[in-house]
Amino acid sequence: MVNPADSVLMIDDDRNFLHVTKMALARKGITSYTCSAIDEALEEVADHRYGIVVSDYFLPGTDGRSLLRRVLNIRRDCELILTSSYPIGVKWTYPDRIEYIDKAELIRCLEDRLKRRHGFRGQNELQER
Repeated sequence: MVNPADSVLMIDDDRNFLHVTKMALARKGITSYTCSAIDEALEEVADHRYGIVVSDYFLPGTDGRSLLRRVLNIRRDCELILTSSYPIGVKWTYPDRIEYIDKAELIRCLEDRLKRRHGFRGQNELQER
């Protein structure tokens, strides 16, 4: 069984990005879930616990920062990451606990973050649980 603190929820309207990233994380032994719609993502966060919630900055109808602030109102116990493949001029942590990570660095950063936070060691550890 996977510890919810070791799982990632990714929110992006680019389904190809979600699919490729989910596969890459799975190869590293990281359980991830995906949502491509804002309402779906908010329901998912309300119903399930995640260690990290990642949102693309550019979303139809809102921006990722606004969405992650709504997530924070539902779940205060997860890390929040804002990401984009476009330069948006932010390389800092928002005062409301939202950190920006470039999409090109996302997989490596998620793996490093989970290793540091939970002593997560990847696929072998998941098979032992």
